[in-house]
Amino acid sequence: MFEVVIIERGPARWEWQVCDSDEVQIMHGREKTRAEARYQLQTRLSKLEDAASPDENQIWQRVIGRSNEECEAKRRALIDVGRALDSDNFVFRIIVSPEAAKCEI
Repeated sequence: MFEVVIIERGPARWEWQVCDSDEVQIMHGREKTRAEARYQLQTRLSKLEDAASPDENQIWQRVIGRSNEECEAKRRALIDVGRALDSDNFVFRIIVSPEAAKCEI
């Protein structure tokens, strides 16, 4: 599970961060536009997720939500409709507001 936050810090100044499930910041950055912050965040997070799956035969599913509960419900729904198996590996991306972020930015 990764917690993802993008915060506007002023004109032409956006900060982004990724925290792990233990609320430890594992990456962060600053960009001039929100679009660039989102792009950098998505690119680096995707590389991190890819590095976590060294076995090419493993199936990884990405679920994005606003809480762990929402992601778990989406995971269950994917399994229920046959788009995923219970044995698949899942990566939860929790997207939170800056006020709800559990790790420091």
